[in-house]
Amino acid sequence: MRRLLIALLLGALASQTACVDRPMITFANHRDTKVAIHIDGDRVLILRPRTAEGLPYTVAAWTWPRHIEARDEQNRTILSFHASAGDLLVQNWRIDIR
Repeated sequence: MRRLLIALLLGALASQTACVDRPMITFANHRDTKVAIHIDGDRVLILRPRTAEGLPYTVAAWTWPRHIEARDEQNRTILSFHASAGDLLVQNWRIDIR
């Protein structure tokens, strides 16, 4: 029983450290209203005014490049672009919505 517990703890620790080196895409909403983030048409995140939140690169989409949009509360597009891993890397994995 003790060996099983140690094995489970070591496995959990290993999986946690494996996630550390994966890039996070940070979406920063600099607006005074809510913003919805859509990746290839699917809403993946809703940001409150003046907040930022991150998504792991692998969770955000299965393959890249992808079409990313930010939409306001009336569903109007306020930001729209195609991004590859290289594009996101150049932006330091951060997308600012103004």
